[in-house]
Amino acid sequence: MTNKLTEDYWTPIIKTLEDTFKVFQVKFIQYSRNAVFQAFYNNAPVILRLKAYSETVKSQILAELEWIEFLSHEGLPVCTAIKVNNEILHEIDFNNEKYCCVVFKKAKGRNIIPTDFGAKYFTAIGALAGKMHSITNHFSATGLKRKKWHESSFLTHELSEFLPEGNERIREITIKLISELKDIPRNMDNYGLIHADMYHNNLFINENDLSLFDFDNCEYGYFANDISTTFHDSSFTYMRKKIKGDLGRACFYGSELKDFQKMLGESFFDGYTKFHSLSNQDIAYLKSFYKLREIVVYVHHNTIWNESKAAEPLRTYLEQDRIQIENGGWEYYLLQD
Repeated sequence: MTNKLTEDYWTPIIKTLEDTFKVFQVKFIQYSRNAVFQAFYNNAPVILRLKAYSETVKSQILAELEWIEFLSHEGLPVCTAIKVNNEILHEIDFNNEKYCCVVFKKAKGRNIIPTDFGAKYFTAIGALAGKMHSITNHFSATGLKRKKWHESSFLTHELSEFLPEGNERIREITIKLISELKDIPRNMDNYGLIHADMYHNNLFINENDLSLFDFDNCEYGYFANDISTTFHDSSFTYMRKKIKGDLGRACFYGSELKDFQKMLGESFFDGYTKFHSLSNQDIAYLKSFYKLREIVVYVHHNTIWNESKAAEPLRTYLEQDRIQIENGGWEYYLLQD
């Protein structure tokens, strides 16, 4: 059977999506834990997201959508869900599996690309994060709440199930790091609902305005955790584009990374502190959450490789990552002199 990462696997469901949601020009975008399609509904562009069904998943999605609606009401530029046939969430059967499907408004503008990675962009994303962190604790869930950060499937089920043999040290490092981070004192200024995947692939830019989407990983966690995602993924993407050849990730360090991360950190907090502030101690935890993000990305990529068994270059990346994590992680120069 064709694997779920490919367009061929999902092509047969397009007719069902068209009939169920009265959408047209449906096109498969990608599969990464969820199947994502773009389409048109009432002549406006939309995104359809399919996630494997369970009662827990269903309740978690409803909790996600409630928070997104709250953020939108508070003026944050986020992509809300659309009711179709008076329902916000639909259940669809496909290939002997059941899926939860949600239709989202599509953000205006275009994808963020590495050439956007300058002070102006990072100040804007810092401002967006600051706004979100400043208002999130005014939110009160009416139903089941989203999970806590350490209950994430990346750090529980996927950590135990999808890492191949030889990763015992990674599991030990992860468990120890989680234990240490759980001891951080929590308060209204450093902890609440977070996006947990706030990086360029989940943002669109329209002229000078950013829009945030894909809240599938949102969870209760430390704001430093949210920020470290932006720092880590921006650093990795920037340096990878600077390296010739797909397998050059071992060169992910040096003075150029130091200069880039200095600009990133300063610009981000120029925007962030206009709306919210973290204590110096909370900022100091960024380095530990940066390491945690390295592990989350590593686990996620192992899950993808496990599902496809075809991306052999990814296997080489993962081996580099495993060695690097076991030896303390990739270089970190953020907010350092």
